[in-house]
Amino acid sequence: MWKFLLSMPTPMFMTAIASITVPVPTPAGKLVLLVNANLSVTGPLMHTWVVRVGEKRLKEEGMEAFNKFDQEISGVDAALRLLGSTMQLFGSSVGVLHAIYRLRKSLMRLQFHVRENAARLYEGFIEPSEKREIQDIKPDMKANGHINPPRSWKAPAVPKNSNEAKEKRYQDIHGSMDQVGDNLERFMERINEISGFHDELINQTFAAFSGELKHRAAVLRRLKYRPNTAFKERINKLSVVFGQHLEGMREALKSFQKNSIPVIQLSQERRGLGLQGLSAVATFFSGINATAIQYQLNEPPTLLRSAVNGLLITSLACSAASAVSAQVVYFCTYISPWLKDAQVTITIICTGRISKFSSPSKYTPGFIAHILQYTPLIYLCVHLRFHVHGWIISLHIQ
Repeated sequence: MWKFLLSMPTPMFMTAIASITVPVPTPAGKLVLLVNANLSVTGPLMHTWVVRVGEKRLKEEGMEAFNKFDQEISGVDAALRLLGSTMQLFGSSVGVLHAIYRLRKSLMRLQFHVRENAARLYEGFIEPSEKREIQDIKPDMKANGHINPPRSWKAPAVPKNSNEAKEKRYQDIHGSMDQVGDNLERFMERINEISGFHDELINQTFAAFSGELKHRAAVLRRLKYRPNTAFKERINKLSVVFGQHLEGMREALKSFQKNSIPVIQLSQERRGLGLQGLSAVATFFSGINATAIQYQLNEPPTLLRSAVNGLLITSLACSAASAVSAQVVYFCTYISPWLKDAQVTITIICTGRISKFSSPSKYTPGFIAHILQYTPLIYLCVHLRFHVHGWIISLHIQ
């Protein structure tokens, strides 16, 4: 037996001196370990150990990337859920609520595909999704704020060919990416309509993620990857890029919730207070006219007094019309086409200033918007004119 001092790499890839005893080679035999001039160990055992260490490290990095993606997409879902709860109190919010619902559903389905991919790639380390059917992946709360009732349990249909089912499941991730990209663009359009201004951070982060998803989906579809281990590793590597975009989206939603929501709320409250103030003034003048008419009716009827009564009654009608029209602008309905995206049958929505079903100005014809805006003021001006003329004639009679 010969004894050698060998230089061997440690798990931290540092150099250490070890004393290893190897058998003396025979003329017909081979060395179990070969010792070179630099006293470094080479051979099949060291090669196997290095490969195992590398595979373990790659597996840890892959699982860390998936966990980061899963955490970020759950954070974005929570931020969207909070935004939807806040938007229910605002005007023109029904489109945003539906866009949030569709975006949340598509993100949850993308999360389902990525989790299923990671569960098969790192079997035993990552748990698969609790729901086994992609159709069951959807938010618990609907766009209108109602909770989805639990489905009656039904045994899933067993596919005839399990390989075809697996292949179909992983091919659906392309469509899931495209769906998320489309819903991101729809969300940006709706949120810009309700806010009245373009939030730069929201538009930049959401547009970047939408473009990334559509590009990756187009590449995967064009190259026609087979659902093998290389494909699964590729999808898991994409979760690193997706996680970075999701982190930016989460921060953008947090900033929008903190800074932009109060601005939208203040703007809509000011518009509502203006209409309520106009309605209050018209109601006050209606009371004055009604009191004046009561006094005039007790006087003996003459031609001038009849003219005064006619002017005061017309003035009373105009003041009442002003008050009512202000309330109609505040809460009124008309047929609008912008709920086609919501896939609903009834498209009667409100054009009120603070109703969540109010139509954004983009979808309201210009002449209708001007009529609704200036009708209460026109009625009030006509009321004042008839009221002043009636009092002038009444004073002339006296």
